[in-house]
Amino acid sequence: DTSTTLSIDFNRLAKLSSLKSLTLSGCGLENISADISKLEYLRELGLAQNRLTSLPAAVQKMGSLQELILYENPLSKEALATIKKMLPKVEISADE
Repeated sequence: DTSTTLSIDFNRLAKLSSLKSLTLSGCGLENISADISKLEYLRELGLAQNRLTSLPAAVQKMGSLQELILYENPLSKEALATIKKMLPKVEISADE
């Protein structure tokens, strides 16, 4: 079993106000930094095919987010329900 650490400087990415879509699918990610919330202009976030079991509460601050793709992650029904409560206006695609 190998874990993958992907170091992303979300502070630098946040300066790209034209960044509307970010796909980190199939990266073996086990968690996402709360700093992802700094991507305030992001509309679509693809996190499919990773090892995510939850998302940080800070995703609630992503006011422009319209679509979140979470297929093929080991999310429990409870974790998915929590994510949907945090992001009630976001279209969430996930295994249910």
